[in-house]
Amino acid sequence: METTIEKTNEETLQEILQMDSAIKSAHEKMMALSQDKEFLREYHLRETAISNWNNGFNTGIEKKQIEIAESLLRKGMSAEFINETTGLDMKIIKKLRP
Repeated sequence: METTIEKTNEETLQEILQMDSAIKSAHEKMMALSQDKEFLREYHLRETAISNWNNGFNTGIEKKQIEIAESLLRKGMSAEFINETTGLDMKIIKKLRP
């Protein structure tokens, strides 16, 4: 049984779809593609690959920031300066101190 919210959302969606043919066309394409198991599989694989790449990229950036912070600490730079320079969180910088 549909709840009032679900009914209202479906009614709102139908009103929006009637307002603009481009939105209606896009919605129809999305609905067709969402039924295509091969498309969905490829979509999820692509999204997973993008997420994995971003995670690896961000990990690499953080590792480099830590290397720079360690170098600056060895040179006697303040935690505040390292924070401003690298963008590393102060907690991380304080853990790096010898």
